Amino acid sequence: MLVDTAAAWLAERGLTTMRGPYNPAPDDEPGILVEGFDTLPAIMEAHSPPYYAGLLEGAGMRKYQDVFARLLVRPAGGRSFLEDAPVRLRRAIEIAAKRDRGVVIRRLDLQRWDEDIRSACRLFNAALAYLPAHVPVSEEEFLARAAGLKPILDDELALLAEVDGRPAGFGLALPDANQALRHLHGRLGPVGTLRFLWHRRSITRASFKIMMVAPEFQDRFVEVLILQRLGEALWRKGYREVDLSITGDENWKSNRIQERTGARIYRRYRIYQKELHPMEGDPA
Repeated sequence: MLVDTAAAWLAERGLTTMRGPYNPAPDDEPGILVEGFDTLPAIMEAHSPPYYAGLLEGAGMRKYQDVFARLLVRPAGGRSFLEDAPVRLRRAIEIAAKRDRGVVIRRLDLQRWDEDIRSACRLFNAALAYLPAHVPVSEEEFLARAAGLKPILDDELALLAEVDGRPAGFGLALPDANQALRHLHGRLGPVGTLRFLWHRRSITRASFKIMMVAPEFQDRFVEVLILQRLGEALWRKGYREVDLSITGDENWKSNRIQERTGARIYRRYRIYQKELHPMEGDPA
C-alpha cells in the first residue's frame, strides 16, 4: 500500500520513475541490504532484514543498481602497510613515489574548516560529474554533512591533496563508531555517553568513506598517494579491519582502485526502481 500510494502520488505529478530507497539522498545510506546479513554494518551504512527485498519486489519494484561495501582484513604479524599491500598496489605506490613532483598530501586544517570543506565539495562534484545520475551537492549541504562527522573525525585520516598549490583530491576514513555505539542499546543519556567514550578506545575497525580526485589530476597518481598515506595512518593506529563503503556498480574508477587493495565485497545493497504512468492533465 505504501509503494502504490507513493507511485500514484508521483504519477499524478507527471513523474515517470520512482527509485530508491535513499536515506534521504542518493549519497546517504542507499539501498536495501541483499547480501551480508551476518555481518555488522559500519558507520553510515544501512542495515535491513532479509524480507525487505521481497516486499519491494512484490510491490513491482525491480533492480536498478547494486552498491557494495568491501572489507579489508589486516594480516597478522605487525608488518607495515606497504609490506601488506598487494603486489599491484605496491608497484603503483612505488611508481607514484617517483612521479609525485608537485603533489602535496596534507591533513584537513581544522583552523580552516569551512575553506577546506568547500574545496572538498567542489572536488566531489567534479570527480563524479561523469556519472549520469549524479546531482551536484551544494557547498552548504556538504558543510552540514561534514559538521555531523566532526565529533568522530580523526584529522590524520582526513587528507587533502594539492598539485602545485591547487586542490586536487581528498580522502576520508573514520573510526567505526558503530563498534562503540552498539553497546549503548539505543540509549544515549549520560550513562550511554560514558559507555560510548569507554568503548571508543577499543575500536578495531575503520571505515574508508570516500576518495575523490578532480579529472585533470587523475593521471598524476594522486589517488595512489592519498591511499598510501591513509593506509600508513590506519596501520600505525592499529586498526585490524578497514571497511570500504559504499560504491555503486557503475563507478568503475572507484571499484578498480578498491579491488587493488585486496578488499572483498562483504555487504551488497540494492536500489530499486518502478516505472510510473503519468496521468493526463494538470497535476493535482
